[in-house]
Amino acid sequence: MQGPDWLRSEDEISWPSAELGCLNSHSKALVCAHTLDGEKEPIVPIIPFDRYSKLTKLLNTQVYVLKFLKLKGVLTDGVLLRLWGSTDLMECAKVYLILKMQKQSFEVELEFLRGVGNGKVPDRVRDLNIFLDKRGLLRCDGRMGKVESYDPDMINPIILGKNHPLTNLIILNSHSKVKHLGIQPTLNRVRMDGFRLIHPINSVKQVLRFCYICKKMNALAFKYPKMTDLPAHRINLIRPYSHVGVDYTGHVMVREGDVELKYYFLIY
Repeated sequence: MQGPDWLRSEDEISWPSAELGCLNSHSKALVCAHTLDGEKEPIVPIIPFDRYSKLTKLLNTQVYVLKFLKLKGVLTDGVLLRLWGSTDLMECAKVYLILKMQKQSFEVELEFLRGVGNGKVPDRVRDLNIFLDKRGLLRCDGRMGKVESYDPDMINPIILGKNHPLTNLIILNSHSKVKHLGIQPTLNRVRMDGFRLIHPINSVKQVLRFCYICKKMNALAFKYPKMTDLPAHRINLIRPYSHVGVDYTGHVMVREGDVELKYYFLIY
């Protein structure tokens, strides 16, 4: 319950040293990458993207991690502002995950925009007008820069990596927001949330293939019978009002003076 004596000691010199022999080479590289001076930033996030099936669960878990680091004094409001441009932990968790996703998916583009590449303009940077915002996020610049009625995230949306787990979670989250309407409404919702997909239709279609709610509603267990010919009065040209229908409504109580009478409506 208390742990070893050296762990409770404030003198770090008494801590034992180890060569991380219990870890494999991949895990050892990840541990060594988390240096205190921040010179080496790991590409892999603290919480793996593919560990959760919903974007909200992933964000909430990341918020708990940031709360713990803030409670231990590792993170302060000043550090949060410097790293992710906000003191709101939910916004910081969102920016942190997007930064990791873009670092995994757009390494060449990031190196070029940060001035450490070989000088050749990547195709995506040229085709999508990609730029870095003040928080280090990759955004695309279109032709809506002078629009005043739209949110800035819609004018300059964040670029999402193709076939990335975080991209799939964002598409599923937008799909649930539009109540599983389909490909185009889901894509419109992704754009309204301030994101840009590399291959929009194919990316959304590939994700919605595995939506179990859509499968349950669309994959019927039976086939419709063969359709018969349409009735003649629906396909042949006739004079107006050659076929007239009539219907009745329920009675409506109407007061005339001191007497209440029942009235009926005939609809032709």
